[in-house]
Amino acid sequence: MIPGRTSYCCSKAALNKMTELLAKELESAKSSVIAFGLHIPDLSTQSSLVTNVSVPNLIGLAIGAGGESEALHSVLTGVLVVSVLLCCVQAWRRGAGVTASGWASVALLVTLSWVLPWYVLWVLPMAALSRSRRLRATALVLGVYLIVAWAPASGFLWNAIGFHPEKTSLGRQHQRIVKELLN
Repeated sequence: MIPGRTSYCCSKAALNKMTELLAKELESAKSSVIAFGLHIPDLSTQSSLVTNVSVPNLIGLAIGAGGESEALHSVLTGVLVVSVLLCCVQAWRRGAGVTASGWASVALLVTLSWVLPWYVLWVLPMAALSRSRRLRATALVLGVYLIVAWAPASGFLWNAIGFHPEKTSLGRQHQRIVKELLN
């Protein structure tokens, strides 16, 4: 949204455009269901998956919980919701939707239990288009962390420093859930 142009949001032309976009989106959804069938995601299973190097799992290990517990998962879900709401408020007040979207993506990455290196791609376009140096630096740090943490050679590092989150009781539970899903 462009500051000073808030009247456009409620204009008839804007409402017509939004209606047109919604109709196209519904048509696209209908085509997808026809082509691939209705596959509702199993969010309960997906939300129980935890990677050893996710920030929530590392926080759980640091506080002595043995990894990400249900309680920690609930707290971090709340943190994510509040973060996204704050990003929405900032986007509205400052008119910097790209930057706010980037920070919302960062919040998602650091609260997500199942995180993989390519998830940093969610942040990179916003970081590249944003004027925020902090967002670009944060995206870089997240990217480097995820690439190093998931690099094949990282196993040597984890062994050298004695980092074995999969050996805690919660870590074994997380590993069992992943194996059940894959089998």
